[in-house]
Amino acid sequence: CISPTSQYRPVCGNAFLEPGEECDCGTVEECKNPCCNATTCQLNAGAQCAEGECCHKCQPTGSICRPRAGDCDLAEYCTGLSAACPADAFTQNGRLCNRGRGYCYNGQDQSCGKLFLITCNEATMNPVDNYPSNLGMVPTGTKCGNNMVRQ
Repeated sequence: CISPTSQYRPVCGNAFLEPGEECDCGTVEECKNPCCNATTCQLNAGAQCAEGECCHKCQPTGSICRPRAGDCDLAEYCTGLSAACPADAFTQNGRLCNRGRGYCYNGQDQSCGKLFLITCNEATMNPVDNYPSNLGMVPTGTKCGNNMVRQ
């Protein structure tokens, strides 16, 4: 049974993180962690942690720990406060994506038909200044919206 007793003392190099150790990656021969000093069981200079997504190769604050996964997702960055990557975040619902052919909804690219269960056409001309613009999608057979016309 491994449990602390009054005679218990931490042992650096046993691959167990114990009181007084910042990291413990095993013996000097076993240790493959560039953030941990296997001799002292302390973090190497510049390292903030030794385990977790944000500690891969000692990533500093502001390093991407989870890249964006498409138009509707946001990248997550190491905070410097935790070894774990922050919760997955995504763009605002309704943001245009898929080159203007879809909208973001709960982090996913939704085509107009999937989102509203109807077909849609894109409003592409602004009659006020007669310049092409991306005004979004409107349901087929309906008014395009104030100051919006189909080309």
